Amino acid sequence: MAGNSSQAGRMDDAGLEPWRRFFDGADIFTVLTHAILVAATDSPQEFKRRRDTIVEQIYSTPAVLPTPGTAAAVEGPSGAARRVSAENAGNKPTTTCQQEAATRRRRWVLDDEMKEASLENEEVLRIKDILLKHQEQSASFLLESLRRLQLMQLTVDVLENTKIEVVVAALAKHESHEIRDLVLDIAK
Repeated sequence: MAGNSSQAGRMDDAGLEPWRRFFDGADIFTVLTHAILVAATDSPQEFKRRRDTIVEQIYSTPAVLPTPGTAAAVEGPSGAARRVSAENAGNKPTTTCQQEAATRRRRWVLDDEMKEASLENEEVLRIKDILLKHQEQSASFLLESLRRLQLMQLTVDVLENTKIEVVVAALAKHESHEIRDLVLDIAK
């Protein structure tokens, strides 16, 4: 598409007209879906390089109210997008649309943070389980698990939720000098 991602929501009507004519009669959302599939299949490296920009554009492009006399796409009863005049679009004011977009972005970021925290919690609990069974584990496997734990930037919440520090402290008297040293380093 013409223009960069930051300009997508700012293109004037004249700049969009050639694209409207190009996609006229097509369900734009089906076109988008298939365009993504074609890009991912035919140009996987380029798609991978650009996908963050594409996602950012989707989440950051504000809904723009059409000016009187122009057309807007709205979803019909069948789910297909159809064009209607601005007077009949029933859109909310731009500020509300922008606020909704900002709220969606915040929810998206919060959701990502929650997923990341959950994955981190799961990894810490998995390591804790390994360390609890330290008598059954080889010294090299324990060292590897402790090193992974050492590389993690654990928050106070994770420490409190998992009680991992208690399990790590129990290894302070392990027979392996390397494990004892690593336990002391983690405890700092």
